[in-house]
Amino acid sequence: MIKEQKRSFVCYRERFEKRRTETFQYAPSGTQPRGVHEQEQRQEQSVHTTWVLNLEALQEEEPAAAELLSLCSLLAPDAIPAGMLFARVVQGEEGREGINFARAVELSPQLVKALNEVHKDERQGKIEGLLRAAQRYSLLDFDAAAAGDGNAWRSVSMHRLVQDAQRQRVQRAENAVALLSELLVAAMPGIEDVVACTGEAMECFHRLRSHVVALWKEAERLGAVRMEVVVLLHVAVMALKSNGEYAEAEAMGRGALLAARRELLPRHPDTLTVMYSLAGVLCKLGKHAEAWAMLQEVLVARCELLGPRHPDTLTAMGNLAGVLCKLGKHAEAEEMQREVLVAECELLGPRHPGTLTTMGNLADTLCKLGKHADAEAMLQKVLAARREVLGPRHPGTLTTMGNLAGTLCKLGKHADAEAMQLEVLAARREVLGPRHPGTLTAMGSLADTLREKGKHAEAEAMQLEVLAAQREVLGPRHPGTLTTMGNLAGTLCKLGKHAEAEAVQLEVLAARREVLGPRHPGTLTAMGNLADTLREKGKHAEAEAMQQEVLAAQREVLGPRHPGTLTTMGNLVVTLRALDEHAGAVLLLRELIPAFRATLGDRHPNTLVSINILIQIQKRMRAQGNQ
Repeated sequence: MIKEQKRSFVCYRERFEKRRTETFQYAPSGTQPRGVHEQEQRQEQSVHTTWVLNLEALQEEEPAAAELLSLCSLLAPDAIPAGMLFARVVQGEEGREGINFARAVELSPQLVKALNEVHKDERQGKIEGLLRAAQRYSLLDFDAAAAGDGNAWRSVSMHRLVQDAQRQRVQRAENAVALLSELLVAAMPGIEDVVACTGEAMECFHRLRSHVVALWKEAERLGAVRMEVVVLLHVAVMALKSNGEYAEAEAMGRGALLAARRELLPRHPDTLTVMYSLAGVLCKLGKHAEAWAMLQEVLVARCELLGPRHPDTLTAMGNLAGVLCKLGKHAEAEEMQREVLVAECELLGPRHPGTLTTMGNLADTLCKLGKHADAEAMLQKVLAARREVLGPRHPGTLTTMGNLAGTLCKLGKHADAEAMQLEVLAARREVLGPRHPGTLTAMGSLADTLREKGKHAEAEAMQLEVLAAQREVLGPRHPGTLTTMGNLAGTLCKLGKHAEAEAVQLEVLAARREVLGPRHPGTLTAMGNLADTLREKGKHAEAEAMQQEVLAAQREVLGPRHPGTLTTMGNLVVTLRALDEHAGAVLLLRELIPAFRATLGDRHPNTLVSINILIQIQKRMRAQGNQ
């Protein structure tokens, strides 16, 4: 600073001592930690005072740079993409991005003025010049990793002590946090719920994620998590959910909901939107009962506010029905979905995207109930409508084709399913690219069909290709990657490669325990699959012990009549028969058959197969009793 402002050392020293005395009269937070030796404390105060003097000097020389630095101090200290972010504080074509430009002028008038004086294509260069001014006072550094002129993501970093000194000088910090939240949301376009958040959208989120967290913490420190921050958190929740980071999404979603309820009324539409999003995350975490309660609250509120037949109310009903399916209450879900479908056909029309989505969800429920022919007929209608309304290569059309192919497999129409999946895969490769998650999912579905057709070697090769790509694109612990690993293990079992299958399943189980927790439905499913492989290897006692553990947990977590619980009971019956424990198998079947009848119906294949197995076991027991 002495060199920059051409001051004598004596003058600087006098100003330094005066500023240190003024600054530490009130012992700013973080500058006088307890138990620190007096000399160390004085050194820390000296460093802090040095930064304060540099900040004041920058304010005198270049006020716009000081305002820019003030905003940066509220973000994370590293990799701040200042040029890309702050070029948006000037009103222009970006005015539609939801930024309060009046607030930007109020907070940073010199910065806005400086950027208004240059063409929009030159704003990032102007911001870089302002950052250079701050760099001359050692207040920040340009990141070498992001070097390169014209790089929209060129970033700077601030030392933590510089940030602390500047943050204490920020005026109207709550408004500054709100403005920064709007700027971050504007910098992350393309993140939409239900749509896989990949490519450029996810790259933006990864780069800005630390700044989202920093603003959230700063807002909480200030005791003012305003709606601008809630909106930012909501966007981040959608990105985290798409990336399979459900625990992180839950924490952020709960923070957003708490703030929304405090800032707005509990039944404000924006509060309900946050609840709706959080419920989706809870479902991914297997917390279906809590998700159901939350969606029930959303539904009741929307009925009161909008009416029972408003499209948003019907959407809430449809999603509540989806949670009922997760809870194994398929008959109740079907009834609710049919009610929604009738209302949507009447209000929106039979070819409205919302109506078609409900029909697709209802078809999925029908499959769960074993009504595969009804599901096929419904999906054929949805597919025809989507081809006409959306076009043959629209993502919604391709999703319906994939679902229809799965239903055809259930009906034993494997050739038709394979042909349809090949068409879907070709379209996704062309529209999305060969390594897009949607393309990889289509490949995985095709591999499953090949396995069902007995083409195990082809299925294995395709699953290995998908797995390699998912590990690279999504990461080794992403839910999609783990699902492919589980499917690959099933194929390896079909090929008699039980040792390899067991190794893969052990890896999946370890990852699910770590990511989801030991009692998450997905973790319990992985345990059940591993137990089946142990049985195939002849390790019947180990398989039975694991299945008993899974069954006990599923009865508690999912309920005694949940499809997952009933599947484990059926698999345990097979293991008990292999161990000649016929009495135990009979007891399970006498519980299983009434449950299948109640949930699936008398004519469902699962019901009929279970009855047939019970008859076989009883015949064998009678035969053994006569010997």
